Amino acid sequence: MGMGMGMGIALAASRGPSRFMTLRRIAATTLLLLTASSAAPAPTQDIDLDAVRIWLEEQFAEGFTLDSIAPAHIVLWAGPSIPDEATARSRYNALARTVAGKPEHPERAEFEALHQALFAGGQATRIELFIAGEQSMRKNETYPSTTTPFYDTVFTPDDGWSMTQSRITRVDPARGFPKESNFAGAPTTVWHMSGFVMMGGLHLMAHHGARITEIRQTGETVFAVAQSADGAYTSRIELAWDPDHAEGRVRSQEMWHTKSGDSAGSWLMGDQEYDDALGRWVTMAWVEGGHPGEPSVRWAVDVVERASPRDLKRVLRCPTRDSPDSMRGPVPLLFDFRHDERGRVAAMMPGVAIPEGRLPMRSQYVRTRWLTAGAAACVVMLLVVHRVWRRPGSQTS
Repeated sequence: MGMGMGMGIALAASRGPSRFMTLRRIAATTLLLLTASSAAPAPTQDIDLDAVRIWLEEQFAEGFTLDSIAPAHIVLWAGPSIPDEATARSRYNALARTVAGKPEHPERAEFEALHQALFAGGQATRIELFIAGEQSMRKNETYPSTTTPFYDTVFTPDDGWSMTQSRITRVDPARGFPKESNFAGAPTTVWHMSGFVMMGGLHLMAHHGARITEIRQTGETVFAVAQSADGAYTSRIELAWDPDHAEGRVRSQEMWHTKSGDSAGSWLMGDQEYDDALGRWVTMAWVEGGHPGEPSVRWAVDVVERASPRDLKRVLRCPTRDSPDSMRGPVPLLFDFRHDERGRVAAMMPGVAIPEGRLPMRSQYVRTRWLTAGAAACVVMLLVVHRVWRRPGSQTS
């Protein structure tokens, strides 16, 4: 998703009994947070900035890995909002041409988000993460009111596969991934989302080896400036400090490219809750900014819990003809690219009779173009043969 929005709206979310988070509910919690922020401030107390610096440096040094939270199950809702509809529509039309017929295209997530914001009343996408470790995970995305109802991606050290309502694409991670697919970026996306839930966004600068260059107190708030180890990125972090537990709560963060000053992202954090099972604070909502013309994204967390090894094994297993996916059910086709660059296709759903064969790696439309070209070549060859046959001296008597 794009990043870089101004941070003028606060956001909070709670775990409702229905576990259904829509943008309307998110907007309601926004109003609650704004109302709470207008209350009379408490008397200012001096904050031990050395303690804050030590805590931040510890967060950066520890960093964030998926192994540190595994096994985990996280459910989020992501809802777009658009600052510039005309630019967004132009971007949508361009993406529609790019991703047409390519359910696994890397830019399809952005296309689906724009579709929801422009035509589906801003409904939220449901994202479900199953995390068994750094190299084993599943990401399910369920889109409301779109032509692609869902897109799932699964990784294990020995297997990788993705699923839409019409096909499964299976790959060998050791051999690389098909072009125009979302495979390569999926683990980074899972790490990115989970890091906001578990570290309030501090994982981004931790990943770049951040160090604190400035820290100050304004009222009850601490502002810190951090720079990446190579100096490429600078971040401004706003946090609330809990002196009793010597730890902070991130309220907002901005990142920019140090040399150019161009934005690298902005995030406004909402409610945080302490999870006894995980033994850490969990961010329940945040707003992720967008570049001009791209939708900013409002995130709300519905579920954060430990996952059982049995459940993880079940959802990470690739479906077969006789054993459909435990979450999505049977899917018509399987394209298997594990052994070479031409996918072996086989029927998945009972009653669908498709002979086993091979397809090009990129998409079924590549095959269509080759078939069309082959047909045209046959026509040309027939014309040539016809002319040779009619040429004087070519016929036998």
